[in-house]
Amino acid sequence: MRRSGGRSGGRGRGGGRDSNRNTNNNASVMLRRRTQAPNYSFYCNQTASKPDGALIDKIHTKWKGNYDLLEDHHGYIQWLFPLFEGGGMNFHSTPLGKTEAKLIRGDHAASERVAKSYELMLHFYGMKLKDRQTGEVARRKNYFLRYANLNRNAHNQLRITRILTSLGHMGFQRWKNKLAEFLSNEIEVHNELPACRSALRLHWLPTLDVESATFVRKTGETARDRLDSVYFTKRDKDGWAQADLDLAEDSTTEEETKQALQRVRKRRRVEQTTTTTTTTTTTTQRTAIINSSPPEAPEQDQTQEWEEKEEEEEEEEEEEHVADVDGFIPLESASQLATDTSHHNAGKEANKPPTSAN
Repeated sequence: MRRSGGRSGGRGRGGGRDSNRNTNNNASVMLRRRTQAPNYSFYCNQTASKPDGALIDKIHTKWKGNYDLLEDHHGYIQWLFPLFEGGGMNFHSTPLGKTEAKLIRGDHAASERVAKSYELMLHFYGMKLKDRQTGEVARRKNYFLRYANLNRNAHNQLRITRILTSLGHMGFQRWKNKLAEFLSNEIEVHNELPACRSALRLHWLPTLDVESATFVRKTGETARDRLDSVYFTKRDKDGWAQADLDLAEDSTTEEETKQALQRVRKRRRVEQTTTTTTTTTTTTQRTAIINSSPPEAPEQDQTQEWEEKEEEEEEEEEEEHVADVDGFIPLESASQLATDTSHHNAGKEANKPPTSAN
């Protein structure tokens, strides 16, 4: 009996050791992942960019708005926007692994940092993220100074190619599409960035043609690599009111603040209406099951009235932004132009080495 008890006690003590061992193993696995995945480690704020770089949180807080630093430093962009195809001109950076990309897409904190990296570079280019849900981009108040820099320094065109491609790798495909759409209209419609017209047609728009053999061969990206980041899956589920409140706080004019707050109120009404309708329908169905009678159909008039009201509000918002969207090329047209351009240049690109992103 004593021996049996000893064994039982041994198993109990062993269980405690096993528990500790499992905890240590989990920590070791996470550490090993970050050690073997430098890009993921960088986005976990555990590894600094090289050379002459910093941890990503410091880059976001200290480098934003430092235009001279962002222009002259050539070793950070490969860390902020890594690619499957390689590290570009920075030999201290490494290609983005497929596992790393999956880890970043599934990590809330890392995905938040991807969003901040994107906003950092938009700010540098005189642009801003107008809607975090759709990825809509707009000009900043001082855009003309930053556009002049973009027209003057061609290496920024390579950076934008990298940003577009990397957004697709890290689960921000919808933002990639909207950025390409915005750039297309700034160049082709508003003629704001004439020096970038060649880059738009040869490099930026072809990143939208993700099914083309040229794109797949160059980037190694597949449909599985374009799954949405948790940045979107969480917000699509919980609502976007807080994100718009954040944008309202960042707005530079009263009109921008007003527009952001209008979206907050609108989306909250949508969320509340959806929740109320779902709750009412569920209760009606349960009652019908109990009473062995079919559930009552929801009132169509109220739904139609709500939809008409939403359409009126959307029309009012469109009228407020008529100057921004006048002559705007829809994304479908931009995508078609990308397809046509990639097919037109397929023969040329097949015989020359791919352009290295800065």
